[in-house]
Amino acid sequence: MSLITHMTECLVRDQIIKNDEREIVEYGLESIWNTLLGLGIVFVIGGFLQCVWESLGLWVFLLPLRKSAGGYHANTKGKCLIISAIMIIIALICIMQEWRINIYTIICTSMSAFAQNNVDTELPNKKVAFAYSTAADTALRRKEDSTSHYIKNTSGFDLWVVSKNSAGVNRTYKNHAIIPTTKEWSIYNSVFESGDQYCKLSITSAKSGVSGYVKGVWSPDCYGYVSPANP
Repeated sequence: MSLITHMTECLVRDQIIKNDEREIVEYGLESIWNTLLGLGIVFVIGGFLQCVWESLGLWVFLLPLRKSAGGYHANTKGKCLIISAIMIIIALICIMQEWRINIYTIICTSMSAFAQNNVDTELPNKKVAFAYSTAADTALRRKEDSTSHYIKNTSGFDLWVVSKNSAGVNRTYKNHAIIPTTKEWSIYNSVFESGDQYCKLSITSAKSGVSGYVKGVWSPDCYGYVSPANP
């Protein structure tokens, strides 16, 4: 059990939060931790390069770009941290040396690596069938822009996927998306446009008589072009 999960369990046990608020609170705590971790990495790099104030200025400048910057779609938080650290080191060296290169491109690339809402998380490894009663729901995640969802299905069978807000309202374009196996797909949705802050995926088998365990990854936001499953 992770520290964030343990803290959330304690809050529920002590009746500080309600059980149905567990997922939102856990995600919020994880977001705060990731933000502090990123800031800490920036300060460490700045201290090592002897440019703490420059590193702080870079971090402050990066924050407003977080919702709109595009770039590489990392599939784990570890990769995000490594890529972000490398990009920040390059950006700070360029600032210090006053190299005449496109710093803006480096900053945008770095910001895309830090963006938490396009980091992949595992789909729930639950056995599903065609019936809605067997649906596997992902944990709630924050929706920070109007881009599509990202999903990669490695279950070995096609999935019927519905995007829902925290209240369970369907926000999927054309009501649902059929996600074939193996390839990467995007899912058009109206979560952000509807004013919702959190979303989840509800997943079943796309074909009657076909069942199996759900496998794959997803993220609430998608940077760059990925073929839409529900055009």
